[in-house]
Amino acid sequence: MQTRRRRLLWLGFASLLLAPMVLYGSFPFIATALLQEELSKNGFKHITIQLGYPRTNTFQVQELAFEKDIAETLYKCTLHDMTFTYRLTELFNGQLQHIAIERGSVTIGRPVAADVSTGQDVTDETSASPEQAPPLTLDELLKPFPILPFSQLRIGEISIHRSSDDSPLQNISLSGTLDHHDGKWQAQIGVDGAEIPSYEFTLSGTSLGDAMVSLHSPTTTPSTLAQFSSQAKPVADNTHIQGTLTANIGNVITLAERFYPIDQELSKLAGTLSLSWTSTIPQTTKLDTFITTVSKTLDGTFQVQATLPQLQGHANNLKVAAQGWFSAAHDRVAWTILENSYASTNIRIDQAMIPEPARSIIPRKDHHLSITFPRPLKGAIEFQKQAPFVTADGLVQSEYRIPDSPVKLRASLTHASGHSFEDLMAEGEFLLSGMLDRQLEPDIPAKRLEWNFSGALAMNNQTMRVSLRPRSFLQASLPPIKEFHIPEATLTFVQPFTISYDLNHQLWNAEPSFLRLTTPQISWQDMTIQVQDTKLTMKQLKGSLSTWETQGQVVLLGIETANKNIVPPKTNWKFAFSAQPRLFQVKFLGQSSDKQLSLYGHINQNMISKEGTLALKLTPVSLSPMGINLKEIINPWPNPVDITSGQLSGESQVTWTVPSDSDSGSSPQLAAKANISIDGLSGHYDNIIFDSLSTNMTLVTADSWAMAQPAPVRLNKLETGVTISNMSMMLDLEAFPGSTLPRVHIRDFSAQLFDGEMGIKEFTFIPSKARHEFTLQAKGLDVGKILKLEQQEGLKGTGLLDGNIPLVLTEEGVEVLDGLLSARPPGGIIQYHTGEGTADVLKNTNENMNLVLQALSNFHYDVLTIGADYDHTGTLLLRTKLQGKNPALYSGKPIHFNLNVEENIPALLKSLQVAKDIEGRIEKLIQRSEQTLIPGLYNSESK
Repeated sequence: MQTRRRRLLWLGFASLLLAPMVLYGSFPFIATALLQEELSKNGFKHITIQLGYPRTNTFQVQELAFEKDIAETLYKCTLHDMTFTYRLTELFNGQLQHIAIERGSVTIGRPVAADVSTGQDVTDETSASPEQAPPLTLDELLKPFPILPFSQLRIGEISIHRSSDDSPLQNISLSGTLDHHDGKWQAQIGVDGAEIPSYEFTLSGTSLGDAMVSLHSPTTTPSTLAQFSSQAKPVADNTHIQGTLTANIGNVITLAERFYPIDQELSKLAGTLSLSWTSTIPQTTKLDTFITTVSKTLDGTFQVQATLPQLQGHANNLKVAAQGWFSAAHDRVAWTILENSYASTNIRIDQAMIPEPARSIIPRKDHHLSITFPRPLKGAIEFQKQAPFVTADGLVQSEYRIPDSPVKLRASLTHASGHSFEDLMAEGEFLLSGMLDRQLEPDIPAKRLEWNFSGALAMNNQTMRVSLRPRSFLQASLPPIKEFHIPEATLTFVQPFTISYDLNHQLWNAEPSFLRLTTPQISWQDMTIQVQDTKLTMKQLKGSLSTWETQGQVVLLGIETANKNIVPPKTNWKFAFSAQPRLFQVKFLGQSSDKQLSLYGHINQNMISKEGTLALKLTPVSLSPMGINLKEIINPWPNPVDITSGQLSGESQVTWTVPSDSDSGSSPQLAAKANISIDGLSGHYDNIIFDSLSTNMTLVTADSWAMAQPAPVRLNKLETGVTISNMSMMLDLEAFPGSTLPRVHIRDFSAQLFDGEMGIKEFTFIPSKARHEFTLQAKGLDVGKILKLEQQEGLKGTGLLDGNIPLVLTEEGVEVLDGLLSARPPGGIIQYHTGEGTADVLKNTNENMNLVLQALSNFHYDVLTIGADYDHTGTLLLRTKLQGKNPALYSGKPIHFNLNVEENIPALLKSLQVAKDIEGRIEKLIQRSEQTLIPGLYNSESK
């Protein structure tokens, strides 16, 4: 009995000694079964576990493999060589010191519904639609990280394969460590892949509200790509959040372009981005409705510095530096860009974008554009139902300049708002100034250009509005164009000039405006023109490139013209114009400053048919010493002619056809018609007086001037020392082939001389012909009137003379060849009675003179012929034959006289003029004109 007890005691003691050994030896099997059962209960399947034997401070798992469906996606995980390090005193509290995973693999398959190997029915709603987790609140999200059952997790290398992804993340590997001390996490995870460089994530913090995350890459400079930090503190029932984000823009884009296609030029963007924010938000706020329900704001600051070497080939060396603050709510984001922010770039201009005349003076490269913020720019984005609404107020100033060029363009934006560009409203200002004085000709017909345009810009619902301020100007110094020269011209805007452009319909419209054009002096050939003032009024300017229309008015005041000694009266002009693509029209009126001279008309040009017309009308002009006087217009007066009275008027019409572009070598086809009216024109040429010249003629021209029909010309009186009166003729001008001068045709010329008539039946003058011959017919010339020319007292006579006087016109002057005048039958009487003293002198001079005096005392002639020859020197040779009798002498026997006389006609006429005191008569004529004019002036002034 005792022996049995001893055996039982030794057996129990041996069992106590062997039980731990049995348990230790069966631990892998028992633990594997327990873990498999527990994992299966939690949805794991295809579980494989290979456990080692525990030691005093370590435990190894050679392999752990399982599969699990998470969010309808199958995950296959295999881990190898896992080591758990612990202390026995802490192990009983469920705490490990270290966990090391040497290697492993994770395969993320396609969604379970497409994986037939799972054996599950894809129509099973319980598996396809797991129960949705309740939404997290901000307070729950900001709770401390869970306490992990280890102090450190080290991962040697775990490869991850995503079978449903073809991105660079399809095959990657992870490695790193995770430390946990006193509730704070510190993690460092490296990511490698076949298609991506090495990246490293670092995480430290106690919760999501108190954490810092960084992304690094050893292959980039600097190595840090981005860094995020967040701090959250409870304040009463709210949570105070603040955080920062810094990123290297170039490195982030390099990472992003691994996953998304990014423009090659944009991938070269470099710089830094810094954000910081702060906010106080209720703790019960749900994260899934944070954006739409939180009324609190998130306030913060930002700072951006970026560069881009190239942008779409149109710009390079882009630089941006901006800083400011923002405030975000669920329905609105407000921001402010501070005044030290800026942007700049060099713009490359396509040569085709530069107008041909300006290509030689505007370089193609390195046009510099800079944008600055002289004062803060405040803006906001309001999230509305139809589209976000953006507003911006402040001052954005841009400057456009070209190196080595004085051209400057500045523009500023003061306000902008709208949902999109289609309904954008914006306001701003601009300044365009510059001066060019080189490399202008021959591309630009100017030696110097200077301009200064400033004004306001506005955009409203696809309508752009530009308003030039008063005093904006364009000044040009122009070179001569052949014989025409405007040394300088300045166009100044006196009133605001506003033009709007509808971008949607491509229509523009300008409001009425007033401009001033200053041209100190204009020269044309030998003529100098000075304009006191030029005013331009734009009444209408609207349309599109194909259907535009404009109307306006140009007023030229105080035009003074000088051409050597010719000084026309000062004039004022008004031009009213209208234009459209098919038609150009101008109505004009020109008047002398005293309104005694008026010219008006219109111009029409058809742009389709290329036909144009010009109509002019000169209102009746009264010439007089007190009115329009030629001696005042041309001073000093070089000609011996002057007009003392009379009236001129006229009208004309010119038509033309402009050659088409395909026939640019041809000249315009011109045709003109003019009506000239001269009424009562009187005056004098040297000492020759003409009185009351009148005519009304119509001239036409194509290649040369001509008359539509013969015109009557009448002259009341011509005083040369011999009075010629009642002159009349029919004048006709005919186009002459091969000459620009017309052929002059005179018909039915007649005049009264010595109470008789002188006439020419027909005469034609051809300018190219050196010699012209015609015959002047004389009828009924009174012998008594002719004898009075001798200015001898007691000499008188009766009778009439008829005959023909052949005339020859040459380049040297007028000639008479074999002219002949004969007394009309039955003849007449010549009586010459001298005083006693004169008779005695004549008798003593020649003994035959007594017989002549006796015969001529009462000579009855029946034959009187006068032969005449006259040369271009002014010498007249008269051959006179006189036959008759004195009834009281020699019983009335016939007596014959033959007399040859040679006279210088110009000298004779001058002596006659002196004798008749023609100069005194001219003065009386002028005085009479003044007397008839002055009352009329007084009457007009009194009216």
